Amino acid sequence: MFQSYVIHIIMCILVVLIFHNIYHYIKDTCTTKKTKDMYGYQQQKYSEILNQIETLAKTQNVNSNIENNGEEYKYVADDLLNYIKTNS
Repeated sequence: MFQSYVIHIIMCILVVLIFHNIYHYIKDTCTTKKTKDMYGYQQQKYSEILNQIETLAKTQNVNSNIENNGEEYKYVADDLLNYIKTNS
């Protein structure tokens, strides 16, 4: 009686192991592996961000050079003085 249980348990474990190995074999041989290029992807994103920052800095620098003749600073100073007077 005890031997039949042991044999039955061993057979069940063997069946599970066989199906497990068959599953992994089929999964490995019949599917394509997906790999991500983490380093290259991060470098590309970093380069895009740097390009955006550089173009934004160039356009802001050009715009500030065109518009800045010292008048902006005068307006900012006047606004600050008016703010101080109204809140005092």
